[in-house]
Amino acid sequence: MPLPLMLAHVVLASPGARVVNHCPFAIYVQSVQQEPSQTHELQPGDFYFERYKTVVNGTGVSIKIAAASFGTSPAGPHTQFEYAFVPWQNPDLYYDVSSIDDIVPRQFCQYGLRLQPSSAECASIVCPPDCGKICSEVYNRPNDDFATKGCRASGDTTLTLCGEPAGLHES
Repeated sequence: MPLPLMLAHVVLASPGARVVNHCPFAIYVQSVQQEPSQTHELQPGDFYFERYKTVVNGTGVSIKIAAASFGTSPAGPHTQFEYAFVPWQNPDLYYDVSSIDDIVPRQFCQYGLRLQPSSAECASIVCPPDCGKICSEVYNRPNDDFATKGCRASGDTTLTLCGEPAGLHES
């Protein structure tokens, strides 16, 4: 196999984290590990993808998501898709969704969200559209550790915002 094709195969085969915007409005995404990355604006139908980043000095990744641009630092309300990739452990991927830094009513409560790993051994996180109650599957307080899931990082994890949870799937 020629080197460029082999490298393309390796990149395509590397699992990672994806955020899909099915909202009727733009969302803003920023990946933060030790330092924040640039902010990405996702129009309806767009997605953001990054290959899993290995933990650095015990620090995982927080992909911060907001309905309003937060510039270089997310200071306003935001939802977080958090993960820690620890390839020397089993399980080696820990992930969750956090609403701790969001405000009530939550940004995406009327639309719902779903975090769906591509591996069947990994648990999904589903918040149906409902602004009348807080989603019990995500972090709402700092000690909601039950919200963290763990499994082998054999595929992607996709957070889809704004869509009926039963119908949300990776396209």
